[in-house]
Amino acid sequence: MSNLASPSQMTSGKLCLATDRAVKSAEDVPFNLKFLKFNIESVRIDEGQVIYFLQTQAVEGILVKRVANGTIEVDITIDTSALTVAVQVYFDAPIIGHILLGQGMGALMFNSGIKIDFNVTPETLATGYAGVKLEWNSELVLSWDYTSLGVQKKGSFSFRLDPINF
Repeated sequence: MSNLASPSQMTSGKLCLATDRAVKSAEDVPFNLKFLKFNIESVRIDEGQVIYFLQTQAVEGILVKRVANGTIEVDITIDTSALTVAVQVYFDAPIIGHILLGQGMGALMFNSGIKIDFNVTPETLATGYAGVKLEWNSELVLSWDYTSLGVQKKGSFSFRLDPINF
């Protein structure tokens, strides 16, 4: 018998498999592929890196951006009415799924940012940082410098924010 448990059945000392993002029904595959085609962009940035970028439409002043770069995923949630930003950094472990490396929240002010340092994780998993900063031109800049599973990634990517919301 396996020692694995789903997140809802998780108890201390057991390995948890994150299946929340799995497409579990064959009839859902076309919908998810259509969503992928129309909502997720692949962007080639310097040094041959490719990031995958998802941006949702603002709903009640909440804007969500998700960026995947190698084994690291950064989720950015912006509350345009409260002018706050929350950042979560995940390691996407093969087979196991997402592991939260760090998170932070703060005020969304020009030339101010949030840096999530995840050097506390085991070195073989991931070490480094990811952060966001709001520039004067209403661009939110995501930057990163990390090593994950022996592969180093360093770079940045800018998102244009609608200045009407600020």
